[in-house]
This record gives sequence, C-alpha cells and structure tokens, in this order.
Amino acid sequence: MNETLVWIILFGCIGLIIYWLKHKESVFLSVVISLISVPSIIFLYVYAHQIYYYFAVNNAKQEHHCGIFNQHQSIEHYSKNGNWTQILYEFKTEEGQIFVFARNRAVAKNLPIMAQIQPKQKICFQYSPEF
Repeated sequence: MNETLVWIILFGCIGLIIYWLKHKESVFLSVVISLISVPSIIFLYVYAHQIYYYFAVNNAKQEHHCGIFNQHQSIEHYSKNGNWTQILYEFKTEEGQIFVFARNRAVAKNLPIMAQIQPKQKICFQYSPEF
C-alpha cells in the first residue's frame, strides 16, 4: 500500500463528506456526522500505517543479509512544533553494500537488540524492498 494512495483516499472521503454535508439542510446532522467522521478518518489513517508495517514484515519477498554494524547517527530535525532526533543505523555487508535503517517505534518495539548493538558487531537482518 502506498502512502500517497492512503492520503488520496482519506482526502477523497473528507471531500465527499463535506460535499454531502453542504447539500443537507440539517445543521444538527452536519455537526454529528462531522464529529464522527473526522476522528474516524484519523483513526483509519493510523490503522493503515499498522497494516502497512504488517505487510512489510510478512511479505514473501524478504531479502536476507548479514553484515557488520558500523555506526549509528543522530540527526536533528527542526520544526515549528519543536525539535526531534532520529537515529540511523548503518550496516555494511561482506560484499561492501551499505544499509541504513531508521529507528522508529515499530523497530524499537520489535527489535530491542537495536538499542544495545555495538560497533563491529555482526548481525543478520531481513527487510522487504517493496515497503
């Protein structure tokens, strides 16, 4: 599932709801449907991310590699709402390929070893190139 497709579906649903509400005479019905539909759409968006992660983990086309952990980097992101740090893990395979993985909540939850990994430590991993 493509994230762009999810956004198109969500905004399409919101657009249809707004169009439908503009043509209804009842203000009460418009308010009730708005109060129900907007949180539902936000919930469905979050749930779509969980489904996306599930498909990535359970995809039949997983690539397996073994490599050596080189380093982790902390990257600062700045925004109006505040700063946040993203951690990147860099691995190098025996063939010389370099893989970089970002640590997010799903990785931290399902792979607690990532918090304790040491440089030059050998590790095998798998991922789905489609996701």
